[in-house]
Amino acid sequence: WVLPMAVVADLFAHGGTITWVGGDGDWSDAANWQDGNGASVVPAAGDDVVIRSDAALTVTLGAATPALASLTLGGGAEESKICVTNWNACIEAATVRIAAKGVLTCRGAFEKADMGRVWIKCVDLDVASGGKIDVSSCGYLAEEKSSLKNGYGPGAAATYGMGASHGGVGGMSVYCSTRPMMLANASYSNILYDDPAAPVEPGSSGRTSSFTRGGNGGGAVRVEATGRVTVSGAVLANGGASGSATNHGGQRNAHGTGGAGGSVYITCETFAGTNGVVRADGGDGHFALMDYYPSAPDDYGDCVGGGGMIAIHYSAENQSAGLAKEMTISARPGFYRTIYRYYTPTLATCDRYFIDGDLGTLHFTDGKLVGDLLGTGLSGRILGFTEWTCDSMTFTNGFVRFQGEGFKLKVLGDLVVTGANSRLDIGGVAMTNRVYRPEIWAGREQVSLEVGGNLTVTGGARLDLRSAETNAPSSWGALASVGGTMTVGASGWVYAWCDPVNGGAPKFKVANLAVAAGGVLTAERRGYAGAPGWANGGTYWKRRSVGYGPTPGFCNTAAPWQGYTFPDGTALSSYYSTGGSHGGLGGLSTATNATTTAYNRTSDDEWRPNMPGSGAGAAPMSYANGAGGGVIYVEAANHIQVDGEVNADGDRGLTAAGNGLTTAGGAGGTIFLSSRTFAGAATGVLSAKGGDIGYEDTAKAREGAGGGGRIAVWTGSRYMGRINSTSVRKFTSANECPGCDFAGTATAAGGVNSYATLETECATLNGGDGTVRFVHVLPPPGFMFIFR
Repeated sequence: WVLPMAVVADLFAHGGTITWVGGDGDWSDAANWQDGNGASVVPAAGDDVVIRSDAALTVTLGAATPALASLTLGGGAEESKICVTNWNACIEAATVRIAAKGVLTCRGAFEKADMGRVWIKCVDLDVASGGKIDVSSCGYLAEEKSSLKNGYGPGAAATYGMGASHGGVGGMSVYCSTRPMMLANASYSNILYDDPAAPVEPGSSGRTSSFTRGGNGGGAVRVEATGRVTVSGAVLANGGASGSATNHGGQRNAHGTGGAGGSVYITCETFAGTNGVVRADGGDGHFALMDYYPSAPDDYGDCVGGGGMIAIHYSAENQSAGLAKEMTISARPGFYRTIYRYYTPTLATCDRYFIDGDLGTLHFTDGKLVGDLLGTGLSGRILGFTEWTCDSMTFTNGFVRFQGEGFKLKVLGDLVVTGANSRLDIGGVAMTNRVYRPEIWAGREQVSLEVGGNLTVTGGARLDLRSAETNAPSSWGALASVGGTMTVGASGWVYAWCDPVNGGAPKFKVANLAVAAGGVLTAERRGYAGAPGWANGGTYWKRRSVGYGPTPGFCNTAAPWQGYTFPDGTALSSYYSTGGSHGGLGGLSTATNATTTAYNRTSDDEWRPNMPGSGAGAAPMSYANGAGGGVIYVEAANHIQVDGEVNADGDRGLTAAGNGLTTAGGAGGTIFLSSRTFAGAATGVLSAKGGDIGYEDTAKAREGAGGGGRIAVWTGSRYMGRINSTSVRKFTSANECPGCDFAGTATAAGGVNSYATLETECATLNGGDGTVRFVHVLPPPGFMFIFR
């Protein structure tokens, strides 16, 4: 929407100054206005309009304004608010200024036709410090608490434990984790919608129960400016939080979920601001705990809303770097608000029982805003780039995912990721419904992180590297190259993700690796997916009882997968599932016979492993079963020091106490470390264990735990040939291996079913142990000539 300046001047020809003199009231009521002569008149084209009060008031706007010369909202002692009640009620003025105590908002509704939005056409917009455009919780409404009610909108929450979606998918608990996430199916809803480059839709609402209301979706903001948009205050389109999820008379928790973030779409000549905030975050949920079983979280969970969408488009020619200073632009998912009862959940526990909502989208004309704010004020999936290069980066605040096929992040100097609110993701294209968990699918082209200097992740920060699909193991779907030392510092987290169906894995190539005490380099549960299992309401998503991977767990079941046979042609005979296998065999279910023994087998090379652990099988009445551990594959030119934790464990089996839903464990994954020398303190841990089984109801403990994974540590010269007695020496203990000085623990143990002794018809429900190997590479034989 661009007009010549002469036309703009004509359009907004100056009239008089019209001031609001009423209390709460309607814009169209002349009695609420007064011109310079004391007359009661409704503002007309060309007028300067002022709404400023020392007493709180709300002006209701149900129709488009005429083309005003200016609109000033706020500046008094108390809040002056305009509430727009009609979707097409555009505010049109040459200059719009929202001063301190000024609020521009809109009305939410169950149907879009009854909803308002904030729509501004102007030359310049100034949202001053203390002023705000706030349409938080003004999108699709959630029902009041009365009974179980699904949310509203295209991405509405439609079952227990599911948050609403818009730009990012809402969170899910294990109870609903088998539901498809991106299918336009009215039975499931919870889909992504809207255009990230030009978002105009409100956020969808969360689910309501008898005990609490779900969160409303965020509203919609559309700004069409021909000049400058300045935000030193706030533009907010956040989704609403679920209601209080306290325990109600033994009813476990309240089951209300968060609403999705809304949309903010700004077009202008230039965009500027200092300390301003633009948000379309998802609504919070709860990590609520049940009364009955103090040892575990509730099985439903009140999950968060997904992030919304923000698009800011400006003139690439006229926008200059530095116009936006110390701003926050965010489309994060919501946060869990924990209720502590008997049990204090850890980060790992929350991550295991609940699937976080996903980031919404950020879309800009070019990289200027990214350059101004990356690492300090951006949160969202940044779209529109396939590559980003910078001299150095200190990432101290925000949650950013660079996503896209083959994305490349290149930092010429040092990269530092630090701070409890800091998370940087490399890779990931979209949520996928291919497997039981709605993980990020990273595409088919290798993603890469290249750091010329040192890479440091510490102080509560997290770095995720997500692998694309690959054609074969060792072809590496993601590559992190670090010219200096990669340090995982105290309270630092580095996650390595494999593709859950294809098994594509990431690789780290560094000069040195240092995992400090309290630091974690992990691929836990990031390997092959488990079988989908049972879906809420008895709806089976896929007719699949076998996990993913080359040696998955399976299920002997009579229904619903009747007619399934094993590869040797033997038919199914029972209905409990086995653990995934890798370096060790997955634990057997109660259906032990020659067939199951033959079907379970190990995989991968014990001396040079490179494969994820396989997923567990699924029984008819089970949650999503355990995923295998992923791959930690590190080639260091010099030294590896592990004083903290390197983890590729498989996922444990889950259960809902008392309802008979049982699951099996995933297999441990791979840890492969190669360097000239390897060392670690007593606090150091290398772990590729199979997933355990844990139940509150011992009568249901009939599933198999995951088999152990594979760990291999190589030291000495660079490996250049075949493994034989003249080139390498092989050991099963670090104490015997030259180049190793490791005082920590290394384990690839099989998972354990705590109640295996109760199952007399089963030989064992425990997973078999995997392998731990150490290799020292000898210098190559032959002559060396030195010329000077």
